[in-house]
Amino acid sequence: MIETVIGDYPERISDDQVQFVDQESFLNFGKVLTDDEVIEGRFAYSRVWLANPLSEEACSSDGIPGHPSMTMEKFLHEEAFARIIGNDHVLKIAAAVLDTPPEDLVYVSGYIHRQLLARQWEYSDWFWDGWHTDAQPSMDPLTHCNLWIYFNDCTREEGVTQALKGSVPLMRENLRAGKPIKDRWEEGGTADGIQALIEEVGDNPDKGTWAQAPAGGGFAWGGGLWHRIAPNRSGINRQLVTYEYEPRDNIQKDDWKTKTTAEQRASIIEMLPPEKRYLLEY
Repeated sequence: MIETVIGDYPERISDDQVQFVDQESFLNFGKVLTDDEVIEGRFAYSRVWLANPLSEEACSSDGIPGHPSMTMEKFLHEEAFARIIGNDHVLKIAAAVLDTPPEDLVYVSGYIHRQLLARQWEYSDWFWDGWHTDAQPSMDPLTHCNLWIYFNDCTREEGVTQALKGSVPLMRENLRAGKPIKDRWEEGGTADGIQALIEEVGDNPDKGTWAQAPAGGGFAWGGGLWHRIAPNRSGINRQLVTYEYEPRDNIQKDDWKTKTTAEQRASIIEMLPPEKRYLLEY
């Protein structure tokens, strides 16, 4: 059994779980999809990638050991994926992460990830050790939430993402101190102290914090989290789709409007039940 911070089909998110994600900007969660929804998603996943083939060269970057991600306009025509936008358990988790009632959330973006493994690899094959952050952390509460939904079991064996616990509180502390944006190796910047956290974790998997979850579960996180992908030793493609949410009164990302046409948006909205269409009607 894969252990997660939040269990299967959560009815509520506890105060301790909210406090954890407020502090660390991540948590993993158990199943939010039924077994039938997982199966539907797997077939939809395959159809999307078959319809969007990429050259071998596009999949062989030193920094991307698999297909590059594709954005929402490539996959939300699949009803199995569109329905997840309004999944009650997904919304409860997003609401807890963003400290915002579900009815005040909007869906803003999404990605479909890593269809194929380009090759077997180790960190030593790269020009870096993989640790990175996608954005400067926001102060509490978070204003943007990424939710990864897995369509197969994701463990360290399948190359699941490794999170650097303590990285977000440290970055926030540095931001409050007015430190400038600098690389993690440079002293006196926003990433001051991150290298020490990385060295403490080292290559010891028992010291790592892993985004492990079963099929139908996943991982919620904020862009300021330091993280890295792990080598996939299973030979099985890691199947996941990202769903991104923001508070309606603080929309910062406009992919939903800019990546899709009016015709696509109307079609996708129709796939949601009427009571959930507010997530896309803005």
